[in-house]
Amino acid sequence: MKNITFILLLVLTSAIYAQDTIKTSPNHVKEKPNLKQLILPTTLIAAGGILKINYLQNNIQQGIRNAFGHDFHTTADNYLQFVPLAQIFAAKAIGLKSKHNYKQIITNSIISNLTVGGVVFLGKTAAHDWRPDGSANNSFPSGHTATAFNNATLLFLEYKDSNIWYASSGYLFATSTAILRMANNKHWSGDVVAGAGVGIAIATIINHWNPFNFDNKNKDLSLISYPIINNKNYGLGLIYQIK
Repeated sequence: MKNITFILLLVLTSAIYAQDTIKTSPNHVKEKPNLKQLILPTTLIAAGGILKINYLQNNIQQGIRNAFGHDFHTTADNYLQFVPLAQIFAAKAIGLKSKHNYKQIITNSIISNLTVGGVVFLGKTAAHDWRPDGSANNSFPSGHTATAFNNATLLFLEYKDSNIWYASSGYLFATSTAILRMANNKHWSGDVVAGAGVGIAIATIINHWNPFNFDNKNKDLSLISYPIINNKNYGLGLIYQIK
């Protein structure tokens, strides 16, 4: 439990730090951060830690295994985690009104998923929790679930004002991913609940932060590339200008 507590503090500290380091431009007024949006993911992360109590996680895991069968196995969870991400770009392609433009959506998606990967890696390294099937000691938190709920939350925040049903549909795939991770005997209930919290928290922060702020209409953005040739070294230089 000490390791789990450390991870919970790590995630919460990262969330607070990300909120405090938001930069603003005199030409662009950002919405004030709504810390209430972090109540749900914080609660999920805390609940995930509580569910790591042995008798709780064992009873829940046994119930899941009995429901699906002890021989159940599928690889669908490897792909379902990315369906909400595909939905983000599919909606944009068919003309559904989004909160951000293409550049900002791509930037938010990349940075958010990379951040999830980093936080999950740190969590797994700190916890050293064994998977239900005993295959490895990197069970907590669930990376698949964190990724799925991260992408589902990005989808929701991007399109909730234009089509709430489509925006919410990503959570069906995210929840399915979480359930299948347990059905495959790869994760405990606490792993997937905490993973969901991590994914939602990071997506919420990144969506508010908007790295590089491509939606700032008061700035002219330009990207200049040039070749670099030096003896046997070759490369490409980039100059990013904000006017």
